Amino acid sequence: MRDDDYTKNSPIKQEAADKLILTTRERQCINEALKGNTLQQIAENLGISVNTVFYYLNGAQVKIAKFIRQVTR
Repeated sequence: MRDDDYTKNSPIKQEAADKLILTTRERQCINEALKGNTLQQIAENLGISVNTVFYYLNGAQVKIAKFIRQVTR
C-alpha cells in the first residue's frame, strides 16, 4: 500500500503524514531491524554503538506512534 493511500481523502491526515519525518539514521536502523538484525548487528553494520541504535529506534517509534494517533482520530 502506498503512503498516500492512507491520506488522500483527508487534509488533516495529509498534514499529519507531512509531519512524519524520520532521520536518515532512524530509517537505516529500521531497515536493518526489518532484516532481522539484532541491536549489536545493526550497531556493527552502521558503525555506531548499541546505545545509539536504541536511541534512533526509540526516536522513530515515538514519531511513528504520534503519527498513528494523528491519522486514526
